Formats: sequence, structure tokens, C-alpha cells
Amino acid sequence: GEVHTGNYCFMLPRASTGTRFTINPNAEQIPVSEMKRKYTAMVWVHKNSATQTRLILRSGTISNTGLFTDPYLEAGNWKLLRAEIDLTGLLNPGVIEAYVENFSTSGFTYYDDFRVQPSTAMMEANIY
Repeated sequence: GEVHTGNYCFMLPRASTGTRFTINPNAEQIPVSEMKRKYTAMVWVHKNSATQTRLILRSGTISNTGLFTDPYLEAGNWKLLRAEIDLTGLLNPGVIEAYVENFSTSGFTYYDDFRVQPSTAMMEANIY
């Protein structure tokens, strides 16, 4: 099928989760000060995907969701889902998770270019 960039994209069946990104400050020995930031997750989802597709970003009880039905941006046949969380005020931020979920009872989700980063970080991505 059609991809956003490169030659391939992910296809996620109904009632499942896809790419999962996790930052565990204990396992990865990341200083707590580095965890006290705002984080952003983004993913491009094809317009023919299941409408019950979402991008979830969370840490403990703090979470935010980017919805297919309310995309951050649309470009051609693709919708950008975006979620942000603010961990700056927490005493001890926990594990950070970001993932794509297709919680429909039928249909597939097609997604590409999944990324998670501190909100103020600059990132450049290249496709080879």
C-alpha cells in the first residue's frame, strides 16, 4: 500500500497495539532531572485506517491521546496524530510509554514515522 516515507509502513490489525516506546529511568539509569520535561509523541496514520486509532503517551497517571478523528495535521492521504505530556512538576516521574493503538472491532491501521522526543528537542530524520 501507500507509505508516508520510505518503502514500508506498519499495518496494525483490529484490537491491538503497535510500536511501543518506553523510557524507564531506573533500568536505563537516566537522572530524574532528565525525566522532568515535556514530551511529545507523533505518528502519521493513513486516512483509510480504522477510525478508532489513537496515539497514547503516558507516565503514571498523566496521559494524553492523539485521536484519528481529531488529527493535529493532515497532508495528502495522511493524518498526523500528536500527544504531549508535561512532567516538569513531578517529584519522581515514572516510566514513560508511547504507543499506537487500533481499538476497533474491524479494520486495519496503517502508520508510519513514529517518534517520541522531549518537546523542546530538535530532531532531524532521514529516509534512505
